[in-house]
Amino acid sequence: MLRHLTTKFVLALLLAACSTTQGSVSRKSIQIDAMTVTWNDMLQLSSLHEAFPTEKGTSIYMFTRLFKDPTYTPRKAQLSNGWTVTGNIGACDLILRKQPANAQQLYDECRTKLAALAAPKPQPELGLKEFINLAERAVQQEGSCQWLGYDRGLDLTVRAHGSLASFSDERLFFAKLKCS
Repeated sequence: MLRHLTTKFVLALLLAACSTTQGSVSRKSIQIDAMTVTWNDMLQLSSLHEAFPTEKGTSIYMFTRLFKDPTYTPRKAQLSNGWTVTGNIGACDLILRKQPANAQQLYDECRTKLAALAAPKPQPELGLKEFINLAERAVQQEGSCQWLGYDRGLDLTVRAHGSLASFSDERLFFAKLKCS
């Protein structure tokens, strides 16, 4: 669970670093089926731009997805001091690190409240092939870019460059798009 949350955090940081302005070609996001599919222009990172030259108007994009359903969201507990703690009981350890005046009382309250909540349903699995098909539909529906197909060799090469993602991670992939 911690590895999954850490990966999501790192992915969120990477996405934030890769996008500059909302609505520009650098970052697009669209709701399709029950997923939000997002693609970010990875060549805006200078190290990738130098390593992966492309034709004019073409760039390499990182595709990610997020399942939009409230039954899959992490658990949240509102504490008496106004803090909201998200996740599992281990998230309560943050209270002890922040060391407020009544840390032990808040820690106990946090553990009690989170333990009483039902665990969220695990997100449904979506294999890489299905995700690629979903991403292609999202790009076509959004309309400002042309889908150039998925190239596994390119995907693996970009993943390996700077250790951007593990080879087996099916929650993201890299593909070329031609955008206007």
